[in-house]
Amino acid sequence: RLEIETLSIPGKSGLQSCHIGIIGGAARFIKDEDYIHHSLQRAYEKLRKGQQPCLVLLCSSTEFPIDEDAILNALLGTLAVRYQLTTGVAVSGSEPETIRQPNGFYQPRRKRNLSATGFYQENFTEEGIESELEIYHNPWAANPLDYSIFEGKDVRQLIKVEEGRMEWRN
Repeated sequence: RLEIETLSIPGKSGLQSCHIGIIGGAARFIKDEDYIHHSLQRAYEKLRKGQQPCLVLLCSSTEFPIDEDAILNALLGTLAVRYQLTTGVAVSGSEPETIRQPNGFYQPRRKRNLSATGFYQENFTEEGIESELEIYHNPWAANPLDYSIFEGKDVRQLIKVEEGRMEWRN
């Protein structure tokens, strides 16, 4: 059984409390990563604690879509390069390793009540409006959401396949 609840997150009037700035053509005044963090934090505070899997769905209300890199940075952490060093000098023959820093919303020991985050966006094209739904599963969720409930639907999902590795499923 799937239960959907709309979380009301009232805001104060004025730009100070607003995490999206609508300026002219609906441009944001802060980075996408900050928008995602802010939105998820406010929703997370309202989630019921328990054994049920939870999906928070964010719907972008601007004309400019949030790009995938911004979403991955906000959820899994920003990209960094790690070098193997010996006395401050890169070890010869070692390849730099691309890692994600531990500054994403999904954490191994915190915020584990959120099973997944969905992003629904409408993109304006010359042919009309295209809509897409992407779900990013939390690899450390205490109660994971079964990704198979969305199979066969027009949903793209990033799921954990093994420790430290995630991949896209359509």
